This record gives sequence, C-alpha cells and structure tokens, in this order.
Amino acid sequence: MAFYRILVFSSALSWSPLAVRGQGQGNTTCKGTSLDWYTSVVGETPCQTYQSLRRICAPNYTTRGFPIDPLGIGCNDPGDRQCCCNSIAFGLGMLCINCQQGTGTDVLPDQGISGAPGAYETYLFGCAPITNQSLPSNVQQTVCNDQLKIDDDMYGIFWPNGQWIYEEARSKILAGFTAKANNTFSAHCNTTTPTPTPKHSSISGGAIGGIAVAAVAGIAFAGFIIWFFLRRHRAAVDMIQPANSRNMGEMDRQIDPFYPQPSDVTAALMSDAPTSSAPTSSTPPPPTTRCVAPEKGTVVMGWNRGSSNVGGSSTISTSAPTVEPTPPEPERHLDAGQLGRSPSGRLPPAYGEQVFIFYI
Repeated sequence: MAFYRILVFSSALSWSPLAVRGQGQGNTTCKGTSLDWYTSVVGETPCQTYQSLRRICAPNYTTRGFPIDPLGIGCNDPGDRQCCCNSIAFGLGMLCINCQQGTGTDVLPDQGISGAPGAYETYLFGCAPITNQSLPSNVQQTVCNDQLKIDDDMYGIFWPNGQWIYEEARSKILAGFTAKANNTFSAHCNTTTPTPTPKHSSISGGAIGGIAVAAVAGIAFAGFIIWFFLRRHRAAVDMIQPANSRNMGEMDRQIDPFYPQPSDVTAALMSDAPTSSAPTSSTPPPPTTRCVAPEKGTVVMGWNRGSSNVGGSSTISTSAPTVEPTPPEPERHLDAGQLGRSPSGRLPPAYGEQVFIFYI
C-alpha cells in the first residue's frame, strides 16, 4: 500500500506545473559521471537518445526531469505511443533516470536504479500495440535514416516479468562495446533498412530460343563465308601453279629424217687413195670443204686417201640447214707417170676424191 502511494505521488509530481515548465528546455544532461561508460561510446547521454526516439512520433517532445519511478517516464502521450510502446524505449528511459539521478557508478553500495517486476507494465500505461525487443518497422526505418545511435544490445535487454535490472543491462552493453569495438549501432539497420537491389531482367523461353537460332544461323553463315573464300583461293592457286610433266602429258618428239641431195653436200673429209705403184708425195692433202649441216640425224663421213683418220659429226636442228662454203682452191694435179694398159683392156680406176655418205 505504501509503494502504491509512492507511485501515485510521483506521478502527480511529474504532472505538476514545475515539471511542465521544464519540458521546453529538456533535461538531457547527467548528474555526475555515472553514465560516462555510455556517453563516451554513443556520443550522447541516454536521455538525449530517449528524446530523439520519442520525437520521431512527436517532434515537440522534450525529456523532463524524471522521478525515481517508471511511471514518470510512462508512455502516456497518445501522440507518440508508437515510438514509446516498446521495451527499447523503456530501457532508455531507465538509463535516463540513472543519468539524471547520478546513480549507477557501480561502486558499492551504488548499483543504480532498477525496476521491480511489473515496472514495464506500469511504464506502458495501457498503450498498444506493444512491441518487445524491436521497434515498429516505420520507426526503425527512421532511426536508420536519421542515424540515431541506439545500441544494438538495447534490443535484447528484456525481462518477461517486467522488471529491469540496471547492473545486468550495464554489463551486457559494455560487453557489446568491447566485442564490437564500439561499433554497435548498425546491426538492425542492415536487417531492416531496404537496400536497392539490381534489377535482373528475366529472359523468356521464346527469347532464349530466338537467341539460339540466331547463334546457329550466324555460325552457319560464318562457315559459308570461310568455305567460299578458301575455295576461291584454291582455284587461284591451281590456275597459277606451273604445269608439270604429268599434267602436260607426252610431247611429240618425232623428228623427221633429213636426206640431203648430192648437191647439198659441198664438203667432206677428202684424201687420196694410196696405190702400190704411185710414189708418195709430201704435199699435204687438199683441205676439206667446211660444211655445216645441223639437220636431222645426218652423219657425213669421209676418208682421205693419204690418211687413216676418220671424222664424223651429227647435228639435230629444227631450222633450215646453213652451208658455209670455203673459198675455192686451185685444182692440183699429180703426175704419176704413164700407166700401162690393163690386160683386160679396162681403164684404170678413177683418180680423185671419193666421198662416202652414210645415213643413220
């Protein structure tokens, strides 16, 4: 009964004209250094954090001086119940009470101000809807957009029986600061803040089929172009390739024989035939007439009567024969004396040069 009277008295005190006059300025500073462990990391007092959260729903809200009573920080304003009707706002309000009272130094016997079982229900003051260990989605979105520094561990501090213990809350928050290197304000923003995702255009089955057909057609066309140019190149090479003996076939190498007339032979190897009765002469044999007969397979052979040398030549040509006669020399006669008559009455064999022609 005495505890109930204290609560009613504290509630009446919080609504006194003195308290109302303090709303315009706000009471966000701490008494002493008991909450420096929080302020040094967050950069502001828990009273400032609590005021920023309430102002999301009620822009004119200011933190007043709280009594040592959860009802004094109660969510009793219909205009901002969406921002305060949750366990996170209740925890920030309890830290703000210790900040304003200068309690919670963790020096015995000071263990801070805590809330007895049922204190959370007293704070709610019948508000609805209630969210525990989280904020409404629209409120959380604003917290992330405005970069309000609400410690991540504040979301997990909750007792089902409605109590709130300062020492346990302090230990948990400090452990999070140490483990996360004082970067404990973004976990819930990562999960609740929508991030733009790249738009992936879906390709229908018909489009995929069209792409496949176009790819096959392109490959076929490229193959045709390559085949066409290779074929042209091969044809050009065949045209300029020199013909070999196999491609040319057999050539007609038949050579018609040349039969010279007696008048065409103007010279031969000439010599005097030796006789048993004629004396030998030291006079050289008459020179032979030079004859160029580069015709088809003709061999001219001649003997000089005074020589045993045999000369021969063979020339094949497709042009007309060319005869180059040597200058004529005066005839020479050899007097061998008077010849006797043959018993048979026949004349002696003819004297002079003998020409023999052989054909090959």
